[in-house]
Amino acid sequence: PAQDELTVELNGCELKIESMQLIDIWGRLITSIAPTPNKKVFLGDVSPGVYFLRVFLTNTESQTIKIAKVSN
Repeated sequence: PAQDELTVELNGCELKIESMQLIDIWGRLITSIAPTPNKKVFLGDVSPGVYFLRVFLTNTESQTIKIAKVSN
């Protein structure tokens, strides 16, 4: 679970993150996120709940990560 932020890293490959999308459990796009040098995704404005983070890679593939945002 995450409160205000989470870190997204790629381990064991040379690919890079091109962009990310935060999606709610109904499939609605909440926000698009550009990668940052510190690899952080800030969730401060997002209501507590379950979300999916779709991570788009430089080789046109994507990976989806299930995350839970908890209240502070």
